[in-house]
Amino acid sequence: MLKKQTKWIYIPIELPTREIDGKLLLAYFAVKNNYRVIIGEQRNIYDFARFFPPGIFLSKGYPNINKYKTSHLFNIKKQGHSIVELDEEGLFLNLFRDRTSNENLKILNQIYCWGDVQKKTLVNTYPHFKNRFSITGHPRFDLLREKYRSVHNHDVEQIKKKYGDFILVNTRFGFYNHISRIKGIMKRRNKDLYDDSKTLYHHFIKMVKGLSKSYPNFNIVIRPHPSESKVEYQREFMDYNNVFIEHAGTVAKWILASKLMIHNNCTTGVEAFLLNKPVISYMPIKPKLNVYLANAVSYKATNLVEVTTFIDSYISTGKINNIIDDLKYTEKGKKILSNHYGAMDGSYAYEKIIRELNKIKINRSSALRTKAIKEKRVKRSKLVVTEAKIKSFFNKLDRIESVDNKLTVRRLKPNLLYLIEPNEIKIKSSAPLRTKAIKKKRRKSAPLRSKAIKKKRRKSAPLRSKAIKKKRRKSAPLRTKAIKKKRRKSAPLRTKAIKKKRRKSAPLQTKAIKKKRG
Repeated sequence: MLKKQTKWIYIPIELPTREIDGKLLLAYFAVKNNYRVIIGEQRNIYDFARFFPPGIFLSKGYPNINKYKTSHLFNIKKQGHSIVELDEEGLFLNLFRDRTSNENLKILNQIYCWGDVQKKTLVNTYPHFKNRFSITGHPRFDLLREKYRSVHNHDVEQIKKKYGDFILVNTRFGFYNHISRIKGIMKRRNKDLYDDSKTLYHHFIKMVKGLSKSYPNFNIVIRPHPSESKVEYQREFMDYNNVFIEHAGTVAKWILASKLMIHNNCTTGVEAFLLNKPVISYMPIKPKLNVYLANAVSYKATNLVEVTTFIDSYISTGKINNIIDDLKYTEKGKKILSNHYGAMDGSYAYEKIIRELNKIKINRSSALRTKAIKEKRVKRSKLVVTEAKIKSFFNKLDRIESVDNKLTVRRLKPNLLYLIEPNEIKIKSSAPLRTKAIKKKRRKSAPLRSKAIKKKRRKSAPLRSKAIKKKRRKSAPLRTKAIKKKRRKSAPLRTKAIKKKRRKSAPLQTKAIKKKRG
């Protein structure tokens, strides 16, 4: 029995270190549910949209501040595609005013929410769009649940082998330490965030230097936010042998490999809590923008002494009971988090998203224009993912699921754009019925046609051949006789004249030559 018609999903990636694993998980199960997926670098996904069959685009939010993204989403809608949105920062509503708008919501078919708090906030703000909001969670957090943690096992072992016991420090100071060095622009955009970011950056630098001296036998790995520059950190810690700056790979594997983690108002604090890792929120100042949830599930320290006290307790006992009650801390954190995140237990986020995607009707009217995609030049883009990475990740999921999905991965643009689809597409079950009917019809009608043709040929062909032969017999002999007669009359005359001429002239020439030679 045939599955329903295959639909297309387009998944753009902006920050690979944060997004790629969660979206590959969604792609894996989408293909398993009879979807075809194109995944790749965000700019290229948007630019190539006109070459794609009508399908579903997964937007990652934050359109207001990014005019490039907004204009492309409107163009994609005009080209016949549907658009759904899963905001990468939807877990935290402090930045809500910049995350969406009334105009943006008009073009979205569905909006996926991390949890109840986000959905209620959106419904209260945009009540006329309330039917478009649904709670799904995020596939990125699916990988934090017990079942899927093993996808990181190999990488975790490699990290431990390289760094041994280490403290992980995650930063988020992009407003001050931006990768593009646009401090002036960031300051004008939001002075409060810029000032907080600058102050916290310098506090964290001092804190890490203090930890480096207090724990010489431990390594400290700083993992900057994707929007931050590594260069500044490298300059600050160039003389500290046990401090390293790392930016590669998803944060989950680094949390799993670490002894404990330190952050400030960062999503990674929630991820560390879900991975059952001790986590400290270092809060030396009271920031104007306070991310409640990340701090609520973390131990809060306001100075270096409180940080080292927590670390000493955990290192010596392997527990944090000397500081706070483990059980109460965990239960309280889960209760708080359950209001904000809707896929902690039960169904996974990818399952909920696919159920919502199935409700969208798509009218397919064109095919994938692979030739146009290959011929089109791309603007300079950063590496997103390799074919080897996709296949390796899918193989790990196959082992976890104890299946072999046999997915096909095709490169549309190496390292930038990939098509993931089922290995085989079945033919509709009704096709054999049509072929039988056609064959039966041919058997009845074909003999009649062939007999009529043969009969017609037998009648007409002999007549034509006889007439041709008769005509040839009458005319051909006449022509050949005339030619031969003409040749006999004229040829001898010409040859005699030539010979006579030669006899007269040749002897004279030879005598003259012989005379000259003698």
